[in-house]
Amino acid sequence: MAASYPGSIKSFTTKVNLVDTVDASHINDLQLEVAALETELGINPPDVDDTVNAVSAAADLAVRLDHIVNIIKTMSGETNWYDDNTVTLKTLEDAILQTLFPTKGDMTAASAANVAARVPIGPNDRVLTADSGATPGVSWQISKALDLITTAGDILYGTAADTLARLGLGTANFVLEAGASAPAWTSRTRYVQLIVADFTADVATGDGQFYFHVPADLAGLDLKEVHAENITAGVTGTMSVQIHNLTTPADMLSTLITIDSGETGSDTAAAPAVIDATEDDLTLNDLLRIDVDTIQTTPAKGLIVTLGFN
Repeated sequence: MAASYPGSIKSFTTKVNLVDTVDASHINDLQLEVAALETELGINPPDVDDTVNAVSAAADLAVRLDHIVNIIKTMSGETNWYDDNTVTLKTLEDAILQTLFPTKGDMTAASAANVAARVPIGPNDRVLTADSGATPGVSWQISKALDLITTAGDILYGTAADTLARLGLGTANFVLEAGASAPAWTSRTRYVQLIVADFTADVATGDGQFYFHVPADLAGLDLKEVHAENITAGVTGTMSVQIHNLTTPADMLSTLITIDSGETGSDTAAAPAVIDATEDDLTLNDLLRIDVDTIQTTPAKGLIVTLGFN
């Protein structure tokens, strides 16, 4: 038979005088366990030596103990391992922490089952990300959101669940609108309406029937749309209207706004108005003038001129 030790601890039952029969196997089992213990300790076991360096395999228990106390001394930074005044659980704890966390912000992560690895603190503004290619399984990465942003004014939006995309800064004076699947910068036309003739008054010819001052909100925009509307239609002939920039000075229309006989709006004119692309710019404090060049034989009543800018 073989001893249980060191593979396991042998269990014995208590024997009672004049009750239990003592068998030779009982004595033999004791002898086997004692022999196994002596074999493990070795002959003349030396005192613990805290100068022995650890090796991959220890020959006997004494050498293993030497390794342990040497590690304790090394970790604690003390001159010996057995003096309670110098080596305490606190010093060992501090030593372990100093080994794992030498730098402010360091962390630990499992590099494998039951194996701890140090994760050094990353650069500012990085985020800790799962990374199967890194030894500890995590690494410091630039935020995906920050990685997408390349220019001041960029906007991030979702293209799908958990998916971001970049929308670059739009052109000046454009507005952000919701599209069918994504937001977009859109040129928004701004309109002003000018009551050139009172609603019940006959429209009269002449330059300067109305004046319009260009405010800061419209500065830098272009004239893009024009329209004229009468309250009561004029009869026989055509009414024509010019938009003149007094500041430039220049006419802004190459083909005038017209309202035909019997019509109330320029949207039905036989000859649509045409904006002169070389004279359509607006500058802060420009002064625009509405000129009525011709009217019908029976004048129309009321005149509203609408201008659109973007």
